[in-house]
Amino acid sequence: MIKAAAFSEWLFCHRVLNISGDGLLLEAIKNYIKTKPRVYDMLNSRRPIVDDVEVWLDNFSKQNNGQVNFIQIGASDGLRWDPFRRFIIENKWNGVFVEPLPNVFGILVNNYAYVENQDLRFVNAAISIDDSKHIDIWSYSEDFCNSLSLEEKLCYLRKSSLDKTHVESSLSGLDNIDSIVKCYRVKCISINSLVKEYTDDNQVDLILIDAEGYDDKIVETIDFELIQPKAILFESHNLGERKKEIRSFLEAKGYVVTDIGGDTVAQRV
Repeated sequence: MIKAAAFSEWLFCHRVLNISGDGLLLEAIKNYIKTKPRVYDMLNSRRPIVDDVEVWLDNFSKQNNGQVNFIQIGASDGLRWDPFRRFIIENKWNGVFVEPLPNVFGILVNNYAYVENQDLRFVNAAISIDDSKHIDIWSYSEDFCNSLSLEEKLCYLRKSSLDKTHVESSLSGLDNIDSIVKCYRVKCISINSLVKEYTDDNQVDLILIDAEGYDDKIVETIDFELIQPKAILFESHNLGERKKEIRSFLEAKGYVVTDIGGDTVAQRV
């Protein structure tokens, strides 16, 4: 049953989102809804599934009768710009969220706090591509982040990367870039150790990766003797020539590889 207060919020937001008017007002209301995960999920469930990635996720979930065990690497806040959340919530997927940045990790945990009767686990770490215990991630200074709205802050923080130039490019046109870009040391874990520690019987159906240019490097570290995911979905538009290499790598592992927009999905035959 939906609590009265939550229903009132949903009814208010539903009505407002269906009126025309001031674009700034509408944007402010949408941003407000994003601070109310339960309400956001109710409204999101009514939205037609038309995006290519979402269509694929919907079909994959149906193929597996909604019983999907996942790992989401680079989970960010788990709500904004996240095509996976809808299926995690609606189909009650179980899995592990991995997010390295502590200030984003707290928002991620809070955005799933109301969800019950699901096995959702949260790991504040970076996925390493070697045996390092720590890793340096390039991101943004606290002063810069504090000068932004929550929406702007999260938009920038999603661009944090192992590659300094990737972060610098996101600040093109701004002054004092050197004072904005900061390096943060965070603990890390390999994907294989993550599976051993945080999953039951190493069972993983779907691996979702958004590692800002290092997606293919993470895929290459998977021990396919230990982990046998049915599918791997990763961001690939920024891989350049390495995109061909990771396609060949996955095909050799027995996967059919398909591009979906700026992403690539590898599905076991």
